[in-house]
Amino acid sequence: MPYTGKQDAPRKNIENPELYAVFPFRLYGIGQPDLRIAEDTFEARKMRFRGCWSQDPVEAAMLGRSDDARKSVGFNLQNVDPRMKFPGFWDRGHDYDPDEDNGGNGELGLQAMLLQNNGREILLLPAWPKDWDARFKLAAPFRTTVEGEVHHGKLVHLTVTPASRRKDVLVNGEKFK
Repeated sequence: MPYTGKQDAPRKNIENPELYAVFPFRLYGIGQPDLRIAEDTFEARKMRFRGCWSQDPVEAAMLGRSDDARKSVGFNLQNVDPRMKFPGFWDRGHDYDPDEDNGGNGELGLQAMLLQNNGREILLLPAWPKDWDARFKLAAPFRTTVEGEVHHGKLVHLTVTPASRRKDVLVNGEKFK
């Protein structure tokens, strides 16, 4: 049951613990019951923050919100620190130089935009923008590898290893042919 008492404790962080049921616990999301509850919770979240350890990129992708995921992932992966020699070193945000949170959350969000699972189902492109292209090779549960190519938001090539797992693949909610 939701807590109904007074909620006046000041926030001391940039996290949205009310969304932990989406990520990392995966109790709500695409293909699971009561998705609307998670969507409403995401919409009502108090901390709307990009970069560092904010989990917005991952949570948005887990809810199929490709626009929100695109913006957050893009910010995280481009949030480089100009003082650093290598462009892959991200701005420190809240911690240390070079930061790994921007890149880690950005990369995890990007992967969740491409591939998620729901039990044995492999969900491809659940939050992938229609104008993005990609070539990918990702691990999925049950010792499965999924390799594919996306052009203009459409899957044009797919290899699933082992091949017996191909029957478990859904692309935008439909069985892949």
